[in-house]
Amino acid sequence: MKKVSSLIDQYIAEVAPDRCLKLSTFVALVTALPDSARDSWDELYHAMDIYLEVHAELSEDEKMKISCALRYEKLSSEACLHLSRNTKFPTNTHVRALMSQQSKLKKLLQGINNAKRYTYSPYRLTGNGDRATEDECSEKKVVYDEKVETEIQRMQWRVMELEKVCKKMQTQMAKIMRPKVSNHRTKRSLPRLCS
Repeated sequence: MKKVSSLIDQYIAEVAPDRCLKLSTFVALVTALPDSARDSWDELYHAMDIYLEVHAELSEDEKMKISCALRYEKLSSEACLHLSRNTKFPTNTHVRALMSQQSKLKKLLQGINNAKRYTYSPYRLTGNGDRATEDECSEKKVVYDEKVETEIQRMQWRVMELEKVCKKMQTQMAKIMRPKVSNHRTKRSLPRLCS
């Protein structure tokens, strides 16, 4: 199944720049295989990016059909970071990509904390009775935890920023979509001066 998915992903990457490729066909190709067939969606994301670049005239609803097919949890950190800044995709995909990365980081931290609970003991000595190695590991862990916490805060800030942009866009769309009420005062008829 992995070999088939690799071939299909290569095929999708080849046909994505085709201007004649219909949206329904492209989405059908992307969703043809089950999620379990792919370990990573990075190639598909790249193909979607190319497709959206070539088909810039697509409406927001059509772009949403493509982004709904995307599996954020199977994107690498680099692809998620690129997606969070990619203006070709709808705004809510940026938020979903960042939230996916945030949940990955939380799971990673939980895994580290669980592993630490079973393997770390402050009184455990190394093979030659030296405590310095344990202190170095502890310092590295603190630095790593700080980096992860900083990254999570940065991602949360970016999510809040994108939510503000999304709300602003929704407000603007509501103003645009609001039906214009005709003003009856301007339509009054003028008196006839000549018969």
